[in-house]
Amino acid sequence: MNNQTEEVWKAVEGFNQAFADNDPERYFGFMAEELSVLTPGNPYRVEGLAADRAEFEFSLRAGYSRVEFFQALQPSVQVFGDTAVVSYFSRGRYGPAGQARLAYYKETDVLVRREGAWKIVHIHVSAG
Repeated sequence: MNNQTEEVWKAVEGFNQAFADNDPERYFGFMAEELSVLTPGNPYRVEGLAADRAEFEFSLRAGYSRVEFFQALQPSVQVFGDTAVVSYFSRGRYGPAGQARLAYYKETDVLVRREGAWKIVHIHVSAG
């Protein structure tokens, strides 16, 4: 990896670690305000950081999106100037304590560089 791809992957790794730690404060620090998100559990696109954060924090409180284990596999990082596309497979255990289930996903994250930092503007997760 060159310096740019390493910077991008470091941002995605930080984002994923905050997700694995069930830490919304750190997790949303990696995202831009105009974030859009597509996930297999939601029939609609979530638009905006505030909307995604409300949904994320609700699902954590309810326990069904609580992360017990998360691993990103086979990452691909493509950088096009101030835009980057990162795709990878993931596996993890999600759900309330004692009821977590193993799941496999495919994820694509689109990032933009602003003021020297990479921010996620779009996330697309599909069931694997």
